[in-house]
Amino acid sequence: METYPVYLGACPGYDVDKITSTIKTAVEKISLPKSITGKVVIKPNLVMAHPRVAPECYTRKEVIEGILRVIQEKGQRV
Repeated sequence: METYPVYLGACPGYDVDKITSTIKTAVEKISLPKSITGKVVIKPNLVMAHPRVAPECYTRKEVIEGILRVIQEKGQRV
């Protein structure tokens, strides 16, 4: 059975700089098998977001921005 590395990091709050730093650390720790290149698709979690029932069941824009920042910095010909 093949195994895959996982990084579990804490990032309290939604400060974009802290989120970016956490994502950057994750990318460095899991040692991607190849560089981030070419076309990149980011699929945010849009399962359900209801203001009373499930207000936080989606990917916040700050997380997407952090991912984009890391891709811009670490990617090659993205």
